[in-house]
Amino acid sequence: MGIPPAPTPKGCKGIDVSKALLDYRKGSQAYFPDKIEGWCLAEAQCDSVLVDGNLKIKFRIGSKDEVGSKFSSLASNADLPPLKNPDFMDEVEDLSLLSYLHEPAVFWGIKNRFASGNIYTYSGMVLIAMNPFQNVDLYSPETMREYIGSKRHEPSPLPPHIYGIAEECYRAMLEGKNQSVIVSGESGAGKTQSTKYIMEYLAQVDALSKIDSLEALMRPETMTSQHKSETEDAVLASNPILESFGNAKTTRNDNSSRFGKFVKLFFSDPSSGSVRITGAQIRTYLLERSRLIFQPDTAAPAAEKEQLGLDKWESFHYLNQGRAGVVKNMNDVEEFKATQEALSTLGMSVSTQWNIFRLCAALLHIGNIKIIDSEARVEASEISVTDPALAKGCELLGIDAKEFVKWVTKKQTVIGRDKYEKDIKKDAAIVARDSVTKVIYTKLFDWLVKSINKNLKRESNSEQHFIGVLDIYGFEHFKKNSFEQFCINYANEKLQQEFNAHVFRIEQEGYIQEAIEWTFIEFADNQPCIDLIESKNGVLVLLDDESHIANGTDAAFVSNLNDIFKDHKHYVKGRFGNTDFTVKHYAVDVTYTSTGFVDKNKDNMSEELQGVLAASSNAFLREVFGLSEGNTSEVRQDEEYVAPSVKSDRRKSTMKVPTLGSMFKNSLQGLMATIRETEGHYIRCIKPNMAKAAFEFDGAMVLSQLKACGVLETIKISNAGYPNKLEYSEFSSRYFILVPSAFWNLPKKDLCIKIVTTILSDTTKFQFGKTKVFLKSGQIAFFEDRRNDRTKYLALLLAKNARRFVQRQKYLRLKEATLVVQNTMRGYLARKKSENLKEEAKRVKLQRETEDRQRFAAIKIQSVWRGYRARKSYKQCRGHVLCIQNVVRSNAARKLLKSLRAEAKNVEAVKEKAFSLEAKVVSLSQTLRDKTVEAKELQNKCSSYESQLGSLREKLDASEAKNKISQAEIAALTKKLADLKAEFERLRDEKTKLDTIVAQQAQNGLLPEPSTRSLNTSPTRAERTISPSRGITRGKTLDSRGRNTISTPQLSFSMRTALSPPAMVRGATVKSPPSMSRISTKRPDLPVAAESNAGPVKLKRVPTLRQKSIFEQDIVDDAERARKKDVSRQNSGVEEHGNMNMSPQIPVAKPTTLAAALSRHVQNPTSAAIAPRTTSMLQNPKLMAFRAEYLSREEFNDIVCDNFIINVKAPQATVSPLSKKDVLYPAFVLNSIMTMFLDGGLLLGLNNFSMDICYDISKTVMESSDTALIVFWISNTHHLLNLVTATHLRETKKQNNLSNLNVIKSIQSQLFNMIEQEMVPSLIKRLRDYTASLTIPAILENQELPGMKIDASSGIWGVFGSTPKPVENGLLKLKTFLTSVDMTLRDYFAPEALHNRVMIELIRTVGVVSFNGMLVKKNFLNFKRGMQIQYNLTQLEEWCARLGLGAALKHLDKVGQAAKIMTINKTEAVDVQAVFEIAYLLNPSQIDKLYANYSTKDLDSPMTNEFYEAIRFNVDPAIKDTIPLSLDPEPEYPTLSLVPILDLEAYLPLPNTVSVPSEFMQLFG
Repeated sequence: MGIPPAPTPKGCKGIDVSKALLDYRKGSQAYFPDKIEGWCLAEAQCDSVLVDGNLKIKFRIGSKDEVGSKFSSLASNADLPPLKNPDFMDEVEDLSLLSYLHEPAVFWGIKNRFASGNIYTYSGMVLIAMNPFQNVDLYSPETMREYIGSKRHEPSPLPPHIYGIAEECYRAMLEGKNQSVIVSGESGAGKTQSTKYIMEYLAQVDALSKIDSLEALMRPETMTSQHKSETEDAVLASNPILESFGNAKTTRNDNSSRFGKFVKLFFSDPSSGSVRITGAQIRTYLLERSRLIFQPDTAAPAAEKEQLGLDKWESFHYLNQGRAGVVKNMNDVEEFKATQEALSTLGMSVSTQWNIFRLCAALLHIGNIKIIDSEARVEASEISVTDPALAKGCELLGIDAKEFVKWVTKKQTVIGRDKYEKDIKKDAAIVARDSVTKVIYTKLFDWLVKSINKNLKRESNSEQHFIGVLDIYGFEHFKKNSFEQFCINYANEKLQQEFNAHVFRIEQEGYIQEAIEWTFIEFADNQPCIDLIESKNGVLVLLDDESHIANGTDAAFVSNLNDIFKDHKHYVKGRFGNTDFTVKHYAVDVTYTSTGFVDKNKDNMSEELQGVLAASSNAFLREVFGLSEGNTSEVRQDEEYVAPSVKSDRRKSTMKVPTLGSMFKNSLQGLMATIRETEGHYIRCIKPNMAKAAFEFDGAMVLSQLKACGVLETIKISNAGYPNKLEYSEFSSRYFILVPSAFWNLPKKDLCIKIVTTILSDTTKFQFGKTKVFLKSGQIAFFEDRRNDRTKYLALLLAKNARRFVQRQKYLRLKEATLVVQNTMRGYLARKKSENLKEEAKRVKLQRETEDRQRFAAIKIQSVWRGYRARKSYKQCRGHVLCIQNVVRSNAARKLLKSLRAEAKNVEAVKEKAFSLEAKVVSLSQTLRDKTVEAKELQNKCSSYESQLGSLREKLDASEAKNKISQAEIAALTKKLADLKAEFERLRDEKTKLDTIVAQQAQNGLLPEPSTRSLNTSPTRAERTISPSRGITRGKTLDSRGRNTISTPQLSFSMRTALSPPAMVRGATVKSPPSMSRISTKRPDLPVAAESNAGPVKLKRVPTLRQKSIFEQDIVDDAERARKKDVSRQNSGVEEHGNMNMSPQIPVAKPTTLAAALSRHVQNPTSAAIAPRTTSMLQNPKLMAFRAEYLSREEFNDIVCDNFIINVKAPQATVSPLSKKDVLYPAFVLNSIMTMFLDGGLLLGLNNFSMDICYDISKTVMESSDTALIVFWISNTHHLLNLVTATHLRETKKQNNLSNLNVIKSIQSQLFNMIEQEMVPSLIKRLRDYTASLTIPAILENQELPGMKIDASSGIWGVFGSTPKPVENGLLKLKTFLTSVDMTLRDYFAPEALHNRVMIELIRTVGVVSFNGMLVKKNFLNFKRGMQIQYNLTQLEEWCARLGLGAALKHLDKVGQAAKIMTINKTEAVDVQAVFEIAYLLNPSQIDKLYANYSTKDLDSPMTNEFYEAIRFNVDPAIKDTIPLSLDPEPEYPTLSLVPILDLEAYLPLPNTVSVPSEFMQLFG
């Protein structure tokens, strides 16, 4: 494998030529420096060759011409152009994992990730943050939740993010270690914004970590809620305040922080269960007060602006010098409002806020004071007393304008005991004026910080753990660098030193843990440069000495530096004069201009102006300067300053004032001490371009910042050791193909040793630790090249055999095709010959058939002619016969007419006979009408008696139930009842006599009857006469009082039967008055005789159904009915015999509606094992009495609820399936008990009983976690509802039954609401939650498709990409669960509508959760994942099809389309159209989110930047599409249908598992 080592030629000593020849081959890529791009990429056009001892390689840089490179006298590999890493490392998330770890590799790694939209990149322990200069969707609460609990070095790490650094700090702080985060970078790099994100994360991490992750996937809207306490709000509110007063617009940044700050966030004790921010402390460094920005000039209300004298920003000198008072995309009104809200949050009153703004306005007015040269005095200046800016500024500050003008334009000199005033020039006066504004602004800023710290202390204390966030200026290098840049770079030197030591310490600890042989790593230390600045004779000390001299100058300061440090290696003397000097920093050499160094270091104003401010009448200004009431001496400029007395020596007092440089040095030393006591985390912010353009990359600018921020220094430290560290499992799984297969079964460590020692011969290039293999820089790329060579060889071998197989298959197909063609041709020739023979035979046959047809035609013609002659002769004879017949018949008709005319003369005699018969009929009809009226009166009297009888029975029953009626009263009532019965019998006898008279009249012929022939020959009339819809013939109607009226003198057979109520058949719909129906139901059955031509026919009345009433159930009446039992049987036998002899022309009506069907079913006691209520009279009086007593017991409801609800267990199907009796017996028992309450008239008890059972059923379902038990009770409740519905239908047929119907409707409503609003939603929620927990492993992580598995230990991919952990067969688990749910619903006879609703909702849950899971998993999606998801969905769809759940498949369409677009081509922009055609159900935002999660390490189907940019182009930022799905609200499902149960199954005896008192079973007889 590869080229053998070549001898080292002369001139190339120290270089491994053999390795160079292997690495620098045709197609190899290397980097070359470029002034504009930083580093450019070139590709070798040919292999490297050795010519005359020189190594020659030809490269092409981009599209430029070829460039030849000649390398001679190489001392090491570092003299060769740096090689490019393998392609899969182009966008590596951690730059320390690069194979070639050098400057261009780091530079290009950041560049490639930034071009792909990834602004964060790890470089070892450092997070590099690129400023995108546009809003990016990376800081939502959803993203925060992803990083909660995550770790950088887990198998599937999340992408680099600032939240990852914050999470590491938070978790380490919970373990009891104080943390610090150092955020640095140049102006405009995004330091302040990064600090905000860290503080926001720390403020919300505890609350967000408590949100259920499954709930977030099912309902993404819960992820957007904010969770912060009042203290956390106050901490975050400090940011806009400090930004408002400490930031400024510069040429490099619109919101540049002109100070450094270190924020300590104190946290509560983790053992309390809730970790929250208890307080904070802010410390600031080096406020650059020469810059001033002010918002109220445009944002303040008009009244306040007028009061403060504010105008447009262009009118103020301090604001208009940069000519940029307006910032694009920034609303001053909103910013000012946010500042006010932040001040209020920190407890500052509105009056205090306006005092602050009043000071700021005063400074603006002082800046507008015009100072001019004096015309009267030489070298003097003056200020007009009428200057409006002077008046307004002094008014707002509360100082004397004259004194202020005096000491701005003059200075006082003290010589001995004398004081002398001296005029100063215009320039000096302007400096004095500006010094006042700088001091006031500095004091105001310090007062704000002090007030903020006082408010943020809250519950914090020094014993609590904290996380410190340092937001400090990065290394600065401008054309002109002043005192501020010197201090900033000094701070960065200190931070870089600490950073290098920290990186070195971490690197060495890793070597010690793995127990490898190592030597001390040497790295460049910047301590000499720090000593140059801060040593006893350093720059700061010399600057302080010069500042303490009364007439100290910048030139003298630089002259001292040149004399002392002329031989220092980090100091360079300026080329011209004594104004410049150069310091060689770790990043770059910086030349400083000393102008203003001494004045800025003094940081003070004259004592006279201090006295003017001390005498101010503005109380807030005095508070800012720390002056107590009545103290008007002088203003203190710092905490350690004590105002000198008037008579003190000026030089002595000046020496006591600390300089700005010394204060900055002391605060920086304290900061370094704090950082050393904590665990440090580093964030380096990079500004990609000067134009602030979105996602534009300026190579030279970025490269200079990488050098300045120290990232490249850490690379050098890593390169000094072993930068590439891979675990044995990862290394062996990636490079096992480099050794024969015989070694593949070795232990991982032994296999790695075999691989490395086989490929590398230089033992200094590798080390073997306990769990990892350590490699020098570039070795991973070397192994990748060898692996690629091996892979190419295997690919060629596979291609060769594949081509051989294809060609052989092609030959075999050609051979087979040849044989087929031959067989086809031979068959064609044979068929051709056969067809010719058949054609010849057809011609012979046709000739014979033609001859036969001709012969037959001749015979046919002959027969037709002969027939024609015969028919003509027949017609002539027939005509003659008809003429003779007509003559004979006409003669006979004329004779008949004459005889009929003679008979017509006798009509008058017939009419007289008819009149006599008609008079007789009218007389009989009048007699019959009188008898009918008399019968009607008797019927009304019977109805009255019956009503009295019913009322007495009601009273008797009520008295008996309450046990309050005495036996004497019962006897009296019984006697009265017997009298009423006797009266009833008398009336019935009279009615019988009336019927007998009518029958006798018919027998005597007084009432004419239709003959049998007339009835038989007129079926239409018979049907109309006996029609159930009328019951009365056309000749008979009823008047308004119910009396019969006769409209014709004849009465038909049906009229006679209708006159007697017992003759009304069952099922007829004649609507008689209520009194008649009662009479007919109380009379015994009497036969009615009728005669016809064939003899007398006996008719029997069919008994009608009596309305049931518990008030008729008295003991005496029951005993009387028992005595007459035999008589009733005999009568029923006679009745049946009479019904059999009835005329067949009287049909019995059949029920046609549901109510009629229920009525017919109720009347048939044999249609069920336990017949429903059909009569008001119980068969057993003792059973009725026992039921009334037992149902009234107080403990009855408890017995039923305990035995049939609370203690009931769901039956389990064993060998044979469950029957309805095993499952639905509780519903039958409960319905039977309700029926008993209803029959007994105990409506109040029924209402209480229904409420008790509904409560216990609901409680049992809500408290149970057993799905089978919940389904069991839903089925029983629905079955009980159907039984109650059937009861309701039966009750509607009864009269005066409104109270019963109202109670039944109330029970129906209770049961229906309990099913639809409590039981079914509870069942669906339980099943849906568990289904959601199975969905991700089943659909997204399950890997059952052969050849498409994603190995979690796939070596280098586990380091650079995101791979899932091995999981069990989640799809099988999900299908098993769904199958169990389906079987449970079917086993317990759940309604079909409920079954469909539950299964569809579970499938919908699978679709929603799996789709949202694809949206939130970073670097999770790839080609193989898409194939696996499609396969899993196919398996689930087949399962649904087998169960008949085709309607639920639409809920999986979005997941299927999302998986499908992961498997198509993603290389060119034209592929985007195919994506949107396939995923037509997804909106552009969802597609963009899916591809944002697509793994960039997927080599099976890589996604190019061009393709992704085309996808993002289709997303409209203005349209807020809903990206995640939600389970709320549910689709509309039909409610459970109600089907009245008419035929009841046999549910008795109860199952053996039910144990009830024996006394209870007596209720069922």
